[in-house]
Amino acid sequence: MFFVLDDVGDDFNDKWSKSKVLVKCGVKGSAVLAITRIEMVALKIEPSRGMKSLVYLRNEGCISLPSMPAGLGQLTYLRRLDLFIVGKNEGHQIAELERLNYLGGGLIISDLGNVKDLTDAKSADLMRKTILQSSTLSCHGNGDYLSGILLT
Repeated sequence: MFFVLDDVGDDFNDKWSKSKVLVKCGVKGSAVLAITRIEMVALKIEPSRGMKSLVYLRNEGCISLPSMPAGLGQLTYLRRLDLFIVGKNEGHQIAELERLNYLGGGLIISDLGNVKDLTDAKSADLMRKTILQSSTLSCHGNGDYLSGILLT
């Protein structure tokens, strides 16, 4: 089962509370894709048990977010993530990328200024992302990007 909550607005909590019951009762592999352009709504979306098998998360153009929703690293089946914004707080840091080894396509990692040190940076374990074709790195969320192709 796959649900798309498109153009999620301020009434997100009402829509989600009704929909997540369907996902919890759905077949294994059920997923929900929530699409929003509202920053506060995006920050409220946290992986629940029913969302852990989410495969695609298209979040291109969400560069104004201060960080990713907490617990993104629990989405271990994720195959597409356009943008990862590194946050300062636990659950929003670059280490959330560690177990996302099925990521493919291109990935933008922004706000690298929030990475504490080399150990923190290595926790993302980018070398294990063997399906990932390219990465774009940004020290700031202002569009100063370094692009590259991952060599494996």
